[in-house]
Amino acid sequence: MLPKDGGPNYPNPLVAHDVMSDNLLPYISTIQFWTQNESPVGSGKFDGNWVAVTSAASGSGQPWSYTPLGPHEIDFYLPNGTPIKITYNALVDANVGDTATIYNTISIEGYESSDGDTFEVNDSGAGAGGSRAAFTVFKENENHERLSGAQFDLFIAFLPSYDYYGPAPATEMLTVTGADDNAYDFYYLMTVTTDTLGTAVFDHSRINTSFDYLFLLVETRAPTGYQLPSGTDAYTYFVLPTVFDSVELDALEALFGDINLTTDNIIIENTKLPPTPPTIPPIWPEPPTPPTIPPTIPPTPIWPGGEGDRERPHRPHYPHFPHIPPVTPTPLPEHNVNINPSTGQ
Repeated sequence: MLPKDGGPNYPNPLVAHDVMSDNLLPYISTIQFWTQNESPVGSGKFDGNWVAVTSAASGSGQPWSYTPLGPHEIDFYLPNGTPIKITYNALVDANVGDTATIYNTISIEGYESSDGDTFEVNDSGAGAGGSRAAFTVFKENENHERLSGAQFDLFIAFLPSYDYYGPAPATEMLTVTGADDNAYDFYYLMTVTTDTLGTAVFDHSRINTSFDYLFLLVETRAPTGYQLPSGTDAYTYFVLPTVFDSVELDALEALFGDINLTTDNIIIENTKLPPTPPTIPPIWPEPPTPPTIPPTIPPTPIWPGGEGDRERPHRPHYPHFPHIPPVTPTPLPEHNVNINPSTGQ
């Protein structure tokens, strides 16, 4: 426990970073905060009795809240100067008969504490009874960078062998054809969009370890700049780990393909959209179209006079010749001629 007032070097809330081994998978819905009451109030002394604290909204960053960072990491946001205990359940990812080594490390403001254990797995963990079990979807790209804005619809199947837990909800329905060519109805439960940390938490009364339901997760809107999954990646099927045995899982996978055995956390990747190809101009550009010039129409001449204007009469066109000055004739000399009328000479 840090000093009550925190001091100038301690933020409020404090952030405790919890890292688990790769084979330890937390059930997010089982996280519980605990504290003790100060007695008497203002004394700085506590009564030693642990009492449960109602968690703030996941991802809010408020005191008594948490943010899942991945399948094996959680940030807890905690108040200063207060006794704190955090409990949650986790699945050991190992087969019966295996020897499993698990560890857990938590660090806060430069302080770090680790604990671990090694044991033989001799029980699958299945048992009678059940509980509500929310799960978290993590949206990533191919570089494992978190993506916000992905929208998911969650559906639930009431298979013929497993429909005795109540009627189907009266909501939208998605029909899937199984490998046996039969149609299987999946009923809509809820829609969640990934937040700025790329996480989407699904919490519904029918996500419960008491019931052997098959769930279907469909991404309906990809993050900006990314493609929606297609083909066999379009649908993500999963069941809760404490419900189905291996024979039932084999039967389901024969119908629908891969079935995820969820432990609260499902990672779904998106691929970026291909870049838009550039516009390539033609090698031989077409010549520009010349502008259209309207024909010039000369104005109609008019002839003034009379009782109104009338058209000027047509005047014929004569060719133009150069000016020729007048020629003065030269007088001929006079000659006296006598002609004999009888002879003609």
